[in-house]
This record gives sequence, C-alpha cells and structure tokens, in this order.
Amino acid sequence: MKRARVQPDEITFLGLLKACSHTGLVREGCEYFYSMSDKYGIIPGIKHYGCMVDLISRAGRLDEAYKFIDGLPI
Repeated sequence: MKRARVQPDEITFLGLLKACSHTGLVREGCEYFYSMSDKYGIIPGIKHYGCMVDLISRAGRLDEAYKFIDGLPI
C-alpha cells in the first residue's frame, strides 16, 4: 500500500491489528495502532481498542492489558 501510495482506512488497521495479534507481533501492532491517529488521522474505534487488548493479552502481558483498558477514552 505504501508503494502504491494508497491511504489505509480503519478497516485496513483492523486487519493489521488482528494479524499482529495472531502472530505475536506486539511491538509492530502497537506501532500500527498509534500510527492510526499520529500519521493517518484515523481515530481508533472500539474494535481497534478490542484488537489491542487481544494483542497484548495473547502475549501474556495481562497487567499491561489491564492498564490499557483502564486508560481507554471510551
């Protein structure tokens, strides 16, 4: 997508976050999540936050997942 200069949308990021969750790529998933608003101006929705909780929890970082949930803006 970058090479084709196609802008990702919120559905693209759901796919990325789910893929990172199922492959254990926590760092990459976090980078994608935070780039949504920082780089692309996309405001994360409830499904994006759910993917992040899944991503962090599957990696066994339950305390970190709880802190993430506790800090949700929704």
